Amino acid sequence: MHTATRIARFLLGGALLLPAPGWSQAPTLVSTSPVRSNTGVGRLSPLNATFSQAVTGAAGLRLSSPSRGALAATPSGDGTATLSLQPTQALLPGEQLMLTIPATVQGTGGAPLGSGQVMGFQVAGGPATYTFTAGGSYSGAGTSMPGIPPILGDVNKDGWLDMVVTDGGANFGLLYLGNGQGAFSTAGQQLVPGTSPQGAALGDFNNDGHLDLVTVSGDDAYGVTLSLGAGNGTFAAPTVVAAGRKARHPRTADVNGDGHQDLLYLRQAATGTTLDAVIVLLGDGRGSFASPLLVATMPETRNFYVQDLNNDGKLDLLTYSFYPGASTGISTCLGTGQGTFSPWVSAAPVNNSYPVSQLALGDMDGDGIIDLVMPNFPWNYGLNPTVRGYVKVYPGTGQGTFGNGITAGGNLPVSGYQYVNNIVLADINGDGRLDMIEGTDGASSSSFVMLQINEGQHAYSAPQRQSMWSNLFAAGDVNNDGTVDFVMTGDYFRRSEISLRLNSPLATAPTITNVSPASGAPGTLVTLTGTNLTGITTVLVGGVSVPFTVTSAGTITFSVPAGVPHGLISVVTPTGTATSGRFALVLASRRAAATLPATVFPNPATGRARLQLPAGTGPVVAELYSPLGQLVRRTRLVPGANGEAPIDLTGLAPALYTLKLQAATQSSTLRLLVE
Repeated sequence: MHTATRIARFLLGGALLLPAPGWSQAPTLVSTSPVRSNTGVGRLSPLNATFSQAVTGAAGLRLSSPSRGALAATPSGDGTATLSLQPTQALLPGEQLMLTIPATVQGTGGAPLGSGQVMGFQVAGGPATYTFTAGGSYSGAGTSMPGIPPILGDVNKDGWLDMVVTDGGANFGLLYLGNGQGAFSTAGQQLVPGTSPQGAALGDFNNDGHLDLVTVSGDDAYGVTLSLGAGNGTFAAPTVVAAGRKARHPRTADVNGDGHQDLLYLRQAATGTTLDAVIVLLGDGRGSFASPLLVATMPETRNFYVQDLNNDGKLDLLTYSFYPGASTGISTCLGTGQGTFSPWVSAAPVNNSYPVSQLALGDMDGDGIIDLVMPNFPWNYGLNPTVRGYVKVYPGTGQGTFGNGITAGGNLPVSGYQYVNNIVLADINGDGRLDMIEGTDGASSSSFVMLQINEGQHAYSAPQRQSMWSNLFAAGDVNNDGTVDFVMTGDYFRRSEISLRLNSPLATAPTITNVSPASGAPGTLVTLTGTNLTGITTVLVGGVSVPFTVTSAGTITFSVPAGVPHGLISVVTPTGTATSGRFALVLASRRAAATLPATVFPNPATGRARLQLPAGTGPVVAELYSPLGQLVRRTRLVPGANGEAPIDLTGLAPALYTLKLQAATQSSTLRLLVE
């Protein structure tokens, strides 16, 4: 062959190995801070995602929780390798968080992230003695259906947790509004009457910032219904989103990583009475869903859970099955990140011969991998009346399976047969580790409450029996003292009982004894007096952190910033949190404000727009209202030195929106067309 020809062919072959013009490598997610599945997230902590290269797309990141829906947060980091979300309001103690990093995140060359990433976290509880006291009882208005736990969520957007209870036997649901001081409205407001609800879930399905209500029904005519929330404690009439009888256990999650809430539930088999499939309804962010997707599960499935079990950023399914007269089965279906799942495989070496209501999933040893917490009762019911049950923790392998179970703290401290029927994981002592609140069942209708403290490295305290009767729970900070409380419904024999148990802060926790003045315009100097204010780290007004000054051991002052929402005043120290009384509100002035010079561009816009404000403008609160006047998005913007600030429009339906801006004593109202 001619030398020139060989050289030409060599060069041609080499050229095939070179990157084509415009080719770029896609970014990959390297790490997050906090790490995946972290259970000790701080209330004011940002959430950071670090990539293999500089990226853009921070505005597309989404933070949500089942107790508050989509959470307002300020994005940052475009042009660097780390994107951040800073929540506008303080996170709630014990709050479960879900962070979505969409595939629209792009690298320096424009290549997108391979697929959306979804990961979970949990906010730490505040320091507490985990001594629980009675905080109110709502007897006679609870659920007549055993096995349905209550739900906590802020449905009227006042910053306080409310409670939803479903009552299939009475043919309606009940809403109890919280007062932020450790009590709920005495009379439950009826929800979805006539639909025989036998399970419910809260989630923001139309991205308007309000919690919506999903119920599953025992009535063939209803199946699964959605009631859109108005953000004031009321809901629209239910609409059927999926047909089918005996749907159970609705769950909300973003299983395809697009930033919109999806809906999943268990479905009964076509023949017989067993549940045999998880149904997936992918949400479009506007309150509608795609056609149902079916995920076959093990026969006799009793419950299921949604978590990332193999740390690939794609949510997976874990199902719990029970074969009468045989044993328990735990299986997993790994997610593809597109809303579909692999066929089920057996995932844990469990041995339990009696059915339970609730298992639990969480990172129990701080290794960033989800573990399985499971009641254990390895004897047939009634076979041996002296056998007592216990709890086992099955460490996650990070591959979607679990290792051999570790007995947590020993047998239940009661006489006669007794077993754990339900487990809720929550940080009840403020050390950043998940502890166990357990409901038991057994002889003589004895449904005791047990507590077990997570001491780290899979060491657990012995079960501690409490002087209360229940086996179904929901955990959260009901009285805004920074500690995790819980609400509980009665057992099979006390179905109508609903009660609240309040955690006890440390003796050295701060207190607020006076707030002066009780209201004021922006710029008003407020003085707080109290005890144990040494080492104060944060002052919150309506959940928003404000600058403060410590003037003495028992006195602090702060100026009311513009744009702070109405709400309780809280002070946080290393030993606890104190919150002012219900009437100690600092209200922003309603006087007309000076005009804030502002323009928005491009207009029309898609996905993202930018505000142009005067150089040096401080923080701005931006609110977007729909054509019907509904608040659909609220965020706190920090303009750059040149006065520019991005506005995230992702997920908004095409429409003409009203954009209201508030900065210090200036305000402005603009129109923005979203396409």
